[in-house]
Amino acid sequence: MTDESSLISLVTALLASRPLGNELEVSEWHANVWRQLEDTGLSLVGVPEEAGGQGGSIAEITTVVRLTGRHFARVPVAETAILAGWVLAEAGLSIPSGQLTVSLAGDPTFSLIGLGAERVISGSASRVPYATTAARVVVSARDEFGDLWVASLPAADLELTPGQNLAGEPRDGVSCVYLPVQHQDLARVPSHVLETAHLRGALARGAAMVGAAERALDLTLRYARERVQFGRPLGKFQAIQGLVAEQSGEVAAAAAALDTAVEAMLTGRDVEISVAAAKTRIGSAASRASAIAHQVHGALGMTDEHPLHLATLSMWSWRDEYGRDSEWAITLGRSVAEAGGAGVWPLLTSVPAPPDTPIEEIGEGDDKQPGGSPGSGSATPTQLSQEDEYQP
Repeated sequence: MTDESSLISLVTALLASRPLGNELEVSEWHANVWRQLEDTGLSLVGVPEEAGGQGGSIAEITTVVRLTGRHFARVPVAETAILAGWVLAEAGLSIPSGQLTVSLAGDPTFSLIGLGAERVISGSASRVPYATTAARVVVSARDEFGDLWVASLPAADLELTPGQNLAGEPRDGVSCVYLPVQHQDLARVPSHVLETAHLRGALARGAAMVGAAERALDLTLRYARERVQFGRPLGKFQAIQGLVAEQSGEVAAAAAALDTAVEAMLTGRDVEISVAAAKTRIGSAASRASAIAHQVHGALGMTDEHPLHLATLSMWSWRDEYGRDSEWAITLGRSVAEAGGAGVWPLLTSVPAPPDTPIEEIGEGDDKQPGGSPGSGSATPTQLSQEDEYQP
């Protein structure tokens, strides 16, 4: 893949000029964005080339997802690359073209049954992202012996019930009864594949939330500069300055947590606790930053003519997907309890090493900050704020 700054510039150019208000124009824009992501190969970044992807790392595809969140692009790039594409590659199955989505519960809601030489699958799942627009749905299933499988199912063969989340993104019902599954679309997998997929899903939603939070901050800063009240801009009032400073701190903390989780994914060290910390911190930041943004904007922020509501409604929706803040907080608490008294401080202060750093070199004079190492693939807030402002 290309270097990070070039990747940011490329994706930003693809996502520029999102229309507001007109539903048909917005729908056409989303469809065009997906076509361009496919044409440029960005829809399968992070999936190994030998499996049919574009190569690259989790850091690069996380950057793409962060930018789609920043520009409110309703496209299943996270589902296609971070989840479905990765799972199919891990399972040794072919990766089809088009939009992909997943229902990969660790305790599957689909059952796989062998009928002679044929296998059939039955089950249902709710709130599956983009199932009504996807070419295939990758699901987890359990057979009669308790083994775990993944199956790549044509969406056209499934019964789909359209639905939406709070932000208006597709979250659909999926079901089938005794649907035959071709052997080339089916593979047995160990449980850790589904566990890792859940962590990757949480990371993807965290990245999208950080992007949306950064855009909400940009909009708040611009509004505070431009809106004049009592003869001077809102940003000149000390109370508003304090609110905006707090919002900036929340966004910076969320971005730092994301960078640390991406680094952990790259190195394979402390992955669960890093993702748990990131999802918890980003979710908390999304709540507070959204409240401040709307407080500064007033009623204007919820109108169709202003983009702020697109950022905040998205954050509120993604916050509850792939584990709520409270669920990941429990994971963090368990990790701290398991570490014991002597292990708590090292657990809280450890920083994942860059991917090329030998384990024995970690901590030997290394004063790098989380997300600031050369190996970090996640974009910094400064880099992401250098693009042109959104023009409603």
